[in-house]
Parts: sequence; structure tokens; C-alpha cells
Amino acid sequence: MRRQTTESGAITSESIICNAYYFPGETADPERIESALRRAVRAHPALHSTYRTAGEHGAQYAELPLPPALLEREDLGAWSWDRLRARAREVASRESGRVLDLRSDPPLRAVLLHGAAGFALVIRIDHSVCDGISYARFLRDVGEAYGAADEEPTAAGRPTLAEVAAAERPVLEGESGKRLRAAWRERLPSGVPEVMLGDTTSWREGAAEGAYRVCHIDGERYREHVAEAKRLRVTSFVLATAKILHALRPSVVNDELAFFCPFPGRFVPEAGTVMGNFVNLLPVVVDAGRDADLATTVRAVRDGVVWTMQHQGLPFDAVLEQVRDVDPTGETMPKNRRAIFIAGYPEDELDLGGARAQAELPVMTTALFDLSVWISDTRDAVRCMAVYRPRYVSPEQVDAWFAAVGEPLDAAALPAR
Repeated sequence: MRRQTTESGAITSESIICNAYYFPGETADPERIESALRRAVRAHPALHSTYRTAGEHGAQYAELPLPPALLEREDLGAWSWDRLRARAREVASRESGRVLDLRSDPPLRAVLLHGAAGFALVIRIDHSVCDGISYARFLRDVGEAYGAADEEPTAAGRPTLAEVAAAERPVLEGESGKRLRAAWRERLPSGVPEVMLGDTTSWREGAAEGAYRVCHIDGERYREHVAEAKRLRVTSFVLATAKILHALRPSVVNDELAFFCPFPGRFVPEAGTVMGNFVNLLPVVVDAGRDADLATTVRAVRDGVVWTMQHQGLPFDAVLEQVRDVDPTGETMPKNRRAIFIAGYPEDELDLGGARAQAELPVMTTALFDLSVWISDTRDAVRCMAVYRPRYVSPEQVDAWFAAVGEPLDAAALPAR
């Protein structure tokens, strides 16, 4: 939030998490949905607080009473389902582009659009106070509250954000903090790696307006992908990531291979059920040479992810401070450098009394990195989304890199059964 504070003092949104959840053919119960939202929000102070930055003390928050109405409602009467769904997409698009000032604007907004054909629920939360794990937790809390009869808070007794911060402090300070900093200095002897696709120009030459691609691997090819991951003792995400990196390696004009990945950042037990933005965007070094085969790249991605997970407690700005003298860019933000971003993207699930929502993958067009990839394993398919800067990457290249996820591994690369 200190980084998001403008000269006027406003704490503006950097990004928004906003999705629409569709319930075709279902009858909405607005009062019950309102009650479920109220109980879930009450359990998470991050969603009903205002924020300010206070010098060296950083971001601070003050809880506010819940407003009389949390749920905005649009009764669309006899509208067809297609028309209602289009209206929900319009609302979600509007909310995704909204710029908030967290000193006064509520971080959460929910809109119910209902009619004879079914209903849709649009939920928007400012990413500053909500990471992906928190968003999924909130959806579960709403579903649990919807199915409960009482009016007690869904998650009474959860630690506060202040209690989480107090638990983190001894981990990041003292001897454990020193070991963590030393480990990152050893890991990044030449600073945070840049990965340059296409050319070696500055990141400033790539426009923030990006292009979007998506692919799905399903059926028999998906089952083969899962079997390959099991034999290699890696996750579906690691295998898909390694295949993409191996396919794009010829387009990397420098020698280093790495990617930024968001790690949970919940390295103390107190943070387990608390809603907030704990995610830590860190560089994953892939120790595989330019001529490495795919099996070697898979192992290098696995080892890089595991090492970074074990050392995720140090925020990126603190990691950068350890290597500032040798960092080649002089920049402070992960996005202010030539880089690749790859993240897992868990499927959102919202269940209201046994009715499970249909959710769409959001279409994203803001390119914070040269190439951003989100990988989701839905247990019947692997879905890959990409936003990329056309200055450095072509749609044909992205399609080829995604196609590599569906290509079977050479039998020689797999261990014996």
C-alpha cells in the first residue's frame, strides 16, 4: 500500500479480483444471499476496513461497521438467460476497471442480477487486501454461511491481521531472518535474473496493453499429462511450466532462465485462515542450460519451486535489498524488468445450497510482464491462459508454447515404472 500511495495521499487500486458466478435456471433468494455475505464479511476485517499509510509503520487499518446493505440487486424480470448473462459480464467488466481509494472506498462489492431465467452474482475485491487463497476462502465462507441456519460469524476466533504480523516478526528477524537473507544472496549471485524474449531492449519499450491467448488440454492427452507428472514425481503445474519454458527457451536471447511466481506467503500458522494479501511474488531460478533436455528442465523447475517455497518468508523488496549491489536493472518492482510470470490458477468454486456456480475464466489484457501465464488443472483438463506484450512475443509463439503442454514426453525421459 505504501507503493500505491499517490502524492495526494490516496491509496489507489493496483489490481482488482472480480468474477461473475452464474446459476442458470436457479431461483435466487436475495435475503439469504445477503445474510451469507454479511456473515462471511464479518469474519474478515480486511473486507470492512479503511486503510492508511503511516511512515515507517507502513499500512494500518481501522475496522468499520458493516453497512446496512452489502448486496446490490438488479431484478431483471423476464430477461432471457443470454441477456442476463451478458448484463452480468458488463457489470463484472465495469467493476474490474474501477479504481478505488482504500482510505474511503469499501474493498468489497457484490451485485446480484436475478430473474426468471436464473441469477448471477458478481463479486469484486481489491487485490491489495485479498490474494487468491483469500478469495477462495471467502467463497467457501459464503457457501457455508448460505447453508447454515444461525447468524453467528462463520469464522469466529480467527486471528487478526495484527496477530499475524506479530507472529511473522520473529521469523523475519533474529537468526532465522539472517539465514533467510544469506540464502537469497547465495541464490542470486548476479541479482534478480531477467529473461529477455525476442530482444534485449528495456522493459519500458513494451506497452502495458497486452494480447490474450488461451488453450485447453483434455481427454486422453490430459490423462497422459497427469500420468507423466506422476512418474516424474512432480505436480501437473510443474510439468506444464517446464514444457512451456523448454519450448520458449530458443526465443530467450540471454543465458538465464527464471520466472516470477506468486507464493502463498503464509509461513506462520496464524495466517492460515486469515483474509489478506500475503502473496509473495518471487523469482524462481531454473538451473537448466540452454541445451538442457526436457527431463532436465522438469527437474530444474521442480527444484527451483521447492527451494523458493522453502524460502518464501522474505518479501521481494527485502530479497532485492540483499542483491542490490549486483542487480542489473536498478528497478524495485518485479514488473519493472524483462521477465516471465507463471502462476497456478485454482478454479473458483461457489456453492449455494447445493447449486454450484458456473464460472468463466476472466479475459485479461493488462501485460505486467513480457509474458504472463496462468495454469489451471481442473481434474479433467489443463487450462493455460496468457497475456503477453506484442512488442516481444507473437500469438503464433504463444500457441506453439501452449501446444508443447499437450505433447507427450519422449519415453526415454520417463523413469521406468
